[in-house]
Formats: sequence, structure tokens, C-alpha cells
Amino acid sequence: MKHNRAAGFAFIAFVYVVALVADVQMWRFRRANPAGGFIRQGLWRYARHPNYLGEMLMWWGVYVVALSAVPQYWWTGVGALVNTAMFLFVSIPMADRRNRQRREGIDEYCRQTNSLMPIPRVKP
Repeated sequence: MKHNRAAGFAFIAFVYVVALVADVQMWRFRRANPAGGFIRQGLWRYARHPNYLGEMLMWWGVYVVALSAVPQYWWTGVGALVNTAMFLFVSIPMADRRNRQRREGIDEYCRQTNSLMPIPRVKP
């Protein structure tokens, strides 16, 4: 179980860095582009919400660490599951809706860019 805990901590550190890098990239973009626009560089080139992905995965990592320490509390994964559901069904749709109201070109941006997974999009 200790190797699971170590893997869980390593995973948490990795996804924390992903979220941090995404936030720093967005901060720099907003500073350089006060008029707005869409960030299409770094992690944001491939995903509209890479910071949310890092946040969701961090809580799954916390669950893995907790589970490796106290396996009989397997049911606490409900917290990570609810967190993931909130991002998928509330936060992300709300952010996309807000962008549709405020920004032109959002539909094209959404077609070209994955919602969460920072991987190149396969063109049809």
C-alpha cells in the first residue's frame, strides 16, 4: 500500500503543476491581452479548461492516497466523484455559456479545442 501512497502523492504533485502552469499561462495572457480574446498557447492550445482538469485530477489523487492509508473508507471516493461531476456539469458549461455571451468566435474555438483533455484534436 505504501507504493500506492507514493504514486498518489506523485500524481497529486504532477496534476498540481498542470493546474499551476495553466493558471500562470492564463494570467500572462490576460496581462498581455487586456482586451480579451482566446488563449491558444501552452496547455490552452489543446484544452479550454486545463486548470479545471488539474483540479479534478488532484482530488482523485487525494482519494488514492487516502484509500491507500485506510482501504475500508473506499466510499470516500464519492467526494472526488461529486467534485468531477460539478466541474463537468456545472462549472464548465457555465464558463462556456458565459463565453458565448461575451465573446465572438467562441463556437469556432470550441470546435477547434477540446474541453478538458490537453491533447491535439483529431480533425474529421
